[in-house]
Amino acid sequence: MSTHPIHSSREDEERESRARRMLRLFAHLVGVTWGVAILTNLAVWHLAAQPRYQSNVQMTVGWARIMKPILADAYRPQIEVFGRSWARDAFDPETIGGLTAKRFFNHAVSGGTAYENRRFVQSQLAVNPDLQLAILNVNSFRQRLDEPVAHPGFDPSILNTDAEGRPQNGVSAARAFAITLSGASVGFDIKFADILYRQEVLGQSRFETLASYDRMDYSKRPKVPAARAHIIDGAARTTAASNGDENRLQPDFAIAVKALCDAHVDVAVYETPFSMSSDQCDATKSQGLETYDLIRSLQAHCASRISYYDFNYPNAITMEGVSRPTDKGIFYRRDGHPRPPTGQIMFAAITGSAMPRQADGLKFDPDFGIDLMTLDRDAYRAWAADKGGRCMGKWRPD
Repeated sequence: MSTHPIHSSREDEERESRARRMLRLFAHLVGVTWGVAILTNLAVWHLAAQPRYQSNVQMTVGWARIMKPILADAYRPQIEVFGRSWARDAFDPETIGGLTAKRFFNHAVSGGTAYENRRFVQSQLAVNPDLQLAILNVNSFRQRLDEPVAHPGFDPSILNTDAEGRPQNGVSAARAFAITLSGASVGFDIKFADILYRQEVLGQSRFETLASYDRMDYSKRPKVPAARAHIIDGAARTTAASNGDENRLQPDFAIAVKALCDAHVDVAVYETPFSMSSDQCDATKSQGLETYDLIRSLQAHCASRISYYDFNYPNAITMEGVSRPTDKGIFYRRDGHPRPPTGQIMFAAITGSAMPRQADGLKFDPDFGIDLMTLDRDAYRAWAADKGGRCMGKWRPD
């Protein structure tokens, strides 16, 4: 049996040549795909940075841990909110814009942990000398013992500072990748494009396209009758509900406040006004006293103002659907998150702005939205006892 080495060599060369051509074609396809992805992501990012789309961007669910730190640096807000989704859904940049002439940014992210929010504060302070007021959702700095320090999607490499607040290297490169080629950029692009299509092409309003404007149907809340019985009628409770399964304030809260104080930025701390239809009435107010005492100790060494506002007790907002039977609510989503009308009222109280029309017809207490740090400790305890007592149906005659 004979062999033909010459023929075999030619066949091998042809196979190798075809393999090289396929490899070059594959490389070209990959390069084109990357190029298209980069250009698309850059185009979407350019749109996302436009002032007219800030409600769409800042209130979009998902990918905020990557997008918001970068966007906030470019936007250089004068007022900024930090927290988790309770704050994200409450403060719509467009409606808040009607209450202040200052640049506002909603930096809250879904499930934002104490550590993540502290890092966001430090990163923003490193590059934004225009920041004048930071609004901190204190509930976001209280965590369950089993909750992780940071959630998936948190990328410390894109932040301007490290965990100690020192300048960090390689931030520009990390951000370039995050905006152009990361999975977060692709997910954000798809979501943002969908919102724009529905608004610009289908003519839907942001009230229809943003999840933050979802509305609670109180007729489907099984706890409403029990809340009404406890809070209005004073029926006996076996336990006094508190705000979930939280433990004490994390050290990140004090670190964030001190960093803001050192930068001469005013700090407004607020308690989320949870819906009483969710059995969130806190009769003990023990967490509030802990927060009050900590802020008082921080005030002594702060060059700027620290204020504290507690909206979480039976009042004209939180009693919606309980004291005023209604199907579609104004102040809460179906999941219990505060809606933007609630955020407008809180923002007005915190900043001393005129109350928005959403407050028309509501009967607030004279001390609704007061800065609790203007009270001494005994006066604060009396205030907390009065408001917490409402959870058990203990109301003053007035």
